[in-house]
Amino acid sequence: MPKFLAAKFRSAHTFLGVRVGLARFFSWIGGRHVRRLLRKAGKKMIGFLDDQRRAQRLPIYLPVQVYGKLEGVPFSENTETINVSACGGLVPISAGVVRAQKLILTNLQTDQDLTCRVARLFRSEKGQMLAGLEFLQSAPGFWRSSPSAND
Repeated sequence: MPKFLAAKFRSAHTFLGVRVGLARFFSWIGGRHVRRLLRKAGKKMIGFLDDQRRAQRLPIYLPVQVYGKLEGVPFSENTETINVSACGGLVPISAGVVRAQKLILTNLQTDQDLTCRVARLFRSEKGQMLAGLEFLQSAPGFWRSSPSAND
């Protein structure tokens, strides 16, 4: 290798105020620092995607009844929706349900039943247990407040 090229590649580069050799600079750029940066960017993108929903939530309060089994023993609980969407709803629940548990949800205004699963469980600011319920099949008219003439 000619001397002038060898001298050029052995030269240092100032990057973010730090003087580093070019070989170290390029290994830094292609190494763990870039992977860490991409990982952080990926987490931000996942967070962004989590905020996107399949259907719009609406703050609608409807009386519902939840049926299920806890350790093989049937239970039913009357409650009221906090918000609803075309894919499910959010209800306060005192029964000890678990995530992915299948339940039957009844709209008490229309007397319509629908199978759903517990998609999410969390505590409200008031300490109340809330269950995010997801319909197992599409039910665009489930949340209507009165029975239709076709039923």
